Amino acid sequence: MSVDEASVRRLPMPAVPQNSDTDFRQNYTAFLTRLSVYDTIGLDISDDMKTMISKKKEREILDYISTFHPHAVSRIGGNGRFAGQWRTTVGHGRDGTVTKRAKTLDELLEMLAEIYGLPVNMMKEPVTRMPTLETYFPHWLEWKGKRNNNKSCTMYHNQVDFEKYVKGTALAGTPLDKITPEMLDDWARDLLIRKPLNASRFNTYKIVVKGPLELAVREKLISATPWKREFMDYSLLLKSSRKAPSKKKIFYDDEIQKIVTTCMEGYNSTRNSANIAIIINFDLGLRVSELSALKWSDIDWKNQTVFIQRQESERKVEDYVKSDSSSGYRELPLNSQVLGLLERLRQDFGNVSEFIFTDEDGNRKSSSALQKRLIYAQVGKNGDRADSEVKRIHCQRRTVGTRIANQCGLEAARQWLGHTDLQTTLRYIYSTETLDTLRGFSESTSAIRGLNYEKGPEKDAV
Repeated sequence: MSVDEASVRRLPMPAVPQNSDTDFRQNYTAFLTRLSVYDTIGLDISDDMKTMISKKKEREILDYISTFHPHAVSRIGGNGRFAGQWRTTVGHGRDGTVTKRAKTLDELLEMLAEIYGLPVNMMKEPVTRMPTLETYFPHWLEWKGKRNNNKSCTMYHNQVDFEKYVKGTALAGTPLDKITPEMLDDWARDLLIRKPLNASRFNTYKIVVKGPLELAVREKLISATPWKREFMDYSLLLKSSRKAPSKKKIFYDDEIQKIVTTCMEGYNSTRNSANIAIIINFDLGLRVSELSALKWSDIDWKNQTVFIQRQESERKVEDYVKSDSSSGYRELPLNSQVLGLLERLRQDFGNVSEFIFTDEDGNRKSSSALQKRLIYAQVGKNGDRADSEVKRIHCQRRTVGTRIANQCGLEAARQWLGHTDLQTTLRYIYSTETLDTLRGFSESTSAIRGLNYEKGPEKDAV
């Protein structure tokens, strides 16, 4: 034993809080089982995913250490000899404290385990028992990410959903082979009582439970998935899907004219190309990610068309990635007004960039920059962007889709918007009539016109 270790052992060790020694050791064993899942995840994953998993593991270790170790644990900063290492102090009272350092958080946990009398060799033992839903989830998340080529943002949302709606429940800590349809039904009911959801939203959340169970069947950990819809009866708790009023989802003609005028004035005074992007999108109806990724090479000036073939994804421009659907690649006609605006933009900016919408230094306008410009055109730069009446660029898509569907039919609208499924297009179609015009129509066509509903004179009682 080193002198340093001997000095540590002479320091009074704090009592393990709220647990007997047996419970403490059992909790430690369970924690190591959960922790071991992180080390089973393969190395052939994205850097973003590795970072997310590493931070998640560090958070788990820090949270666990805080349950029995009274001192802070931190990473050493700066450029010194121990920069990047983890440190904490042990011991307290008149004998003083001693600083302990380790290159990794795992090593620091092992060091503290020995000091507190926990079996260090358990850190090296393979996990043989059936994983729980919580310990198996990171493995499923990594598998799903590779299999579906998920972006890190998708995996992040899955992680958040699991931590918010599953972690801490009885279901999360149950071994996979002990999960029953009744337990899943109870989990679904509890969630829907706390957070009323329609079927579409609930399907988004339940994947973090249903997905790991299906993978466990695939990997032969369990023989069949317990998620059996015929034995689960939570359907009465699902909210019916309600379509929002047209005034919140599309732009009316008077709104369009106001925004177009504001943006045109803005471009004339500031040469901010985002103004032109907003104006022409009232005719193109592109996704904001497609709009910000347009290049001059996408324009066919002779045939007066634009080819949609890429979009911004996680701040980078990539070949079309929206569900990797072939419908996303599409050619749209350009009318004379749009061509005129693009021509003016080309004359003003020259060949400063391959992208159409840039600043004067050639830096591409991002999706968020275009979104902000549309918001400012409605409420002003200092307006309330949380205002329920503010509409985003996706409302331009619905406006264009509605106009095309009314004039050319649903199939034409589907192709223009780049949808794979016609059912998706149907959700984009709204009435273009305002309440005022519909009120006038109702008055002029009322089926009960001429009805005398005024109260007549009272008759004398007999």
